[in-house]
Amino acid sequence: MDDYKKLDKNYHKIYRTFSNKRKEVELCTSPVSCGPPIRDAITGSRYPNYKVGSKYEDLFFKTRLATTVFT
Repeated sequence: MDDYKKLDKNYHKIYRTFSNKRKEVELCTSPVSCGPPIRDAITGSRYPNYKVGSKYEDLFFKTRLATTVFT
């Protein structure tokens, strides 16, 4: 599965410190431009019938990662 994730250019792994322990956080991004499929927030799988910028976009939650620290 790790090899599959590495092939996905929108898959990222970042590290954060929680309770003095360094933890790994996995996340997937979607381009902000119109057209690409929307991704599931938990699994990262794509919904091919639902596109970013379409009228169906409001059926999904949107999230943002607001940080400037990447390691």
